Amino acid sequence: MRHSALTISRRQSADSTAVLILAGEIDHTTAPHLGEALQDLRVAVPRQVLDLTAVTFLDSSGIDVLIHAHRNAAEGGGFVRLAAAGPAVLRPLQIVGVDELIPHHPSLDEALAHSA
Repeated sequence: MRHSALTISRRQSADSTAVLILAGEIDHTTAPHLGEALQDLRVAVPRQVLDLTAVTFLDSSGIDVLIHAHRNAAEGGGFVRLAAAGPAVLRPLQIVGVDELIPHHPSLDEALAHSA
């Protein structure tokens, strides 16, 4: 899936955790698309790991989507985990404390290891 400057691809891990591989920018124009993808996915797979390796920008709109997805997943007995965010993405998450709310792991492998 591609919307503006954000590409979303999906795969399933061995333990049925959904992995969303995001690339590009998460901002006010792309955040709604990400929110829809996460909402649709949550219905089918309540356990989600977002690979942020190729995300180059994250604004408050994206942070709101992540918080909303985390809360929805938790209400359904699932989770959202973040993996491999670079400094440009991790710093905003740390500034507003999202890294304390939604677990972030340095790599996708580590996030998947903690999802079991």
